Amino acid sequence: AGGIVVTAVVVMWGWSSNQVTTMEEDSSRLLVFRAPRNEISTPAPTPAPTHSHTRLNHKNGSSSSPPSSNVYDPLLPRPAKKFVYLISANQKHEMHPPLEDTADRDVIWRTFEKPIESGYPHVFAPGTGYTEGRNILMLRAIDIAATMPGRGYLYYIFLDDDTVYFNFGDNNHNMSFEKSMPENVYERFERFLLKFQPAVGHPTYGGESINTSSFTTLFSNVDHCCLYAIHREALSFVAPYSMHFERVSGWASQNVFNMKTTMLFNERRLMCNAVRGRNPRHADYGDVFKRQHGPSVGAWVNSARLTRGRIRLPGSTEVPGRPKLEKDISYVMPDDFLKKHFNLSHPLIQDLVAFRKRKSVRCVVFGQCKPFLQQR
Repeated sequence: AGGIVVTAVVVMWGWSSNQVTTMEEDSSRLLVFRAPRNEISTPAPTPAPTHSHTRLNHKNGSSSSPPSSNVYDPLLPRPAKKFVYLISANQKHEMHPPLEDTADRDVIWRTFEKPIESGYPHVFAPGTGYTEGRNILMLRAIDIAATMPGRGYLYYIFLDDDTVYFNFGDNNHNMSFEKSMPENVYERFERFLLKFQPAVGHPTYGGESINTSSFTTLFSNVDHCCLYAIHREALSFVAPYSMHFERVSGWASQNVFNMKTTMLFNERRLMCNAVRGRNPRHADYGDVFKRQHGPSVGAWVNSARLTRGRIRLPGSTEVPGRPKLEKDISYVMPDDFLKKHFNLSHPLIQDLVAFRKRKSVRCVVFGQCKPFLQQR
């Protein structure tokens, strides 16, 4: 799961004059997340969908003929789903175990060597790197979610294509979060997310120690998260992935992400001990980067703060160091809270503000959908 490392992310979807895209943010349809140099890589346009059916009449919600099951039309209303898996790879292939769309799940790929024949909603973006690809996928999924009832997906799940997942600890009742857990590993992880609704959810990984006396522990700050789920409300702070250190290491964006989640959601970052992952090709780039550049990354992230000490969201009742197993507050960071606690001129916060201003983000994350829907 990699690609060419680049230093800025540009999201631009091209469509012909008789096609409409929900990706439009302004007249240029361009969103840039800055990096330390000026070169910009523009992903190739996603292949446009083929339409053989009558388009939806938005005035009365009717359509003269139903779409084919293999046609994905961004103009048609999408059924609400709880999960979207976002995968980056050189080309689409079967996951281990297999991962497919279901009534509650969408799977969207970003490929950088070979486009996917079915086209939309998948993204073909040659010349894009790991962090950039995750930003592209995130924005694609958010724009799709804005067309769904109830603001669409509850969890945005990022997944490396070369990691194998399996159930773990089934013979240890202490590690079971409910009496009868699903056998399918993805369904098991999804059940965990719905039951506890963490801000960030994560399985365990080979090589990590596991607390076998419990079904969950606090999120581990792993170098390179191969699978993790972000609650849509938490996107209000943890998104987008920072490109600031991309020239130095592709691992840096995960380090910045870990620091941001620790800063605001520490007790609500839960590991599912009943699911385990193994990446046989994992390298030691994270350890090398930490030794050489970890302190500078930490100092850069902390310099975005105006408030020293612990920052708590309104209504927060966490006990430091103990997993919070109940979602009793909103994870949405209000605009005034952001202005109070963070430096709006810092590059990390400037990227966050640009992300929060997107119309689809205001709809999906903040629930401000009426203006967005009126403009579609």
